[in-house]
Order: sequence, then structure tokens, then C-alpha cells
Amino acid sequence: MPLLFANQFDALLLDNWMPGTSGLDIYKQIRAIDKDTPIIFCSVAVTPADIAATKTAGARDYLEKPFDPDHLLAVMRSRIKRS
Repeated sequence: MPLLFANQFDALLLDNWMPGTSGLDIYKQIRAIDKDTPIIFCSVAVTPADIAATKTAGARDYLEKPFDPDHLLAVMRSRIKRS
């Protein structure tokens, strides 16, 4: 996560299904060092259990792929304004 240490981001978008890890694992690592940057989850395989796990960890938004890019921007703008 060198980019996270070297840069400041307005928001982050994490896919929950990644090779070798999960978005939730990455989320937890990020939250250990950055409590404030809004993080939005997305996935093509959305299950109630996945959403519940991310919400329990503190995530606020979970988008199902494919999603409308305008909707993603609206969610990101809203989350950034609240942070």
C-alpha cells in the first residue's frame, strides 16, 4: 500500500473480490492507518453476507457491478461531502 502512504485521496473504491485477498481485508488494513478517507465497495458477486460483513467493519456503501458511472460519482461525491 505504498500509494496510500505517499498520497492523500478524496475517496477509495475497493472491489470486494480480488486475486489472493478481499476488499474487506484491504479495507481493514487501510482503516488501521486511515480512519477518515471514504471507502466504497463494489463487486459483481454481491451477497447479503458480503454486504453485512463490510457494514459490520464500518463500510457505508456497496455497489453492485455493473453500475452506472454517474451513480458511482454521486455516491463518491456524497461520501466526500460527509467526510
